[in-house]
Amino acid sequence: MTTVEDQRHAERVTALSEDDLHALCEATGAAILDGGGFGWLNVPSRAVLERYFRGLLLVPERILFVARLNGEIVGAAQIVRPPRNNEAQGMCAALTHLYIAPYARRRGLGRLLVELAEECARAMGYQVLNLDVRETQAGAIALFHAAGFHHWGTHPSYARAEGQTLKGLFMTKQLKDDVRRATARSTLAQDPSSAAMTTPSALTLYPAIDLKDGHCVRLRRGEMDDATVYSDDPGAQARAWCAAGCPWLHVVDLNGAFAGRSANVAAIEAIIANATVPVQLGGGLRDMA
Repeated sequence: MTTVEDQRHAERVTALSEDDLHALCEATGAAILDGGGFGWLNVPSRAVLERYFRGLLLVPERILFVARLNGEIVGAAQIVRPPRNNEAQGMCAALTHLYIAPYARRRGLGRLLVELAEECARAMGYQVLNLDVRETQAGAIALFHAAGFHHWGTHPSYARAEGQTLKGLFMTKQLKDDVRRATARSTLAQDPSSAAMTTPSALTLYPAIDLKDGHCVRLRRGEMDDATVYSDDPGAQARAWCAAGCPWLHVVDLNGAFAGRSANVAAIEAIIANATVPVQLGGGLRDMA
């Protein structure tokens, strides 16, 4: 049961203190002993776990997220990015190694990790998030179904554990609205008279103002270190879009999306103060407060 004292939080990490590394190794070992959420069947030595996580932070294609309960790391997840020479699948990322230690479950921490991973993948420009999971990990499968992942295939000989060959479930989720658009195109192709129902009479544009360190930017391939600055005055950018006739503004706090907490408050306030239309905001939002 979640108590009023429980402080739940998920974040992306790029460095680990000794205390955080110790807690992460403890949570990982507990999850392995419980039989799910990580690749090892037996808990390796603490030295092996520490080397693994320290090395993981040095791999550009992997992004590590952690879940905290009352400040202590109790679970983790990773996003694996496609290699840069695989442009054909450059729109896909993989969610892997998601687990919560048994002593911290039933508090919604797994869902927080999934939501954070999805938000980060969207901010980096990925359109599809894929994952695979052993058939015995019922809790994880239920979590992924609840989060909107679609089970599209099963591998009959996916893993070997405790002398048994286990099936694996392959799941995917569209991070953008491609499914709805594809359905509309299919309906129109089958029945051209349905165009009035599938094609609106007007097109609503949602211009995006992406914020990094208080500036209006665009990221190249989702890399925070590779940003093009288009304006250092977010308020003026908001006025420009409103003057162009756009009925909405969409604002993304990129620092917040990567860090898991709002980080461009002053710039966001400047946009709201200068906008004469409704403003959407994403990035770093974790609760209603």
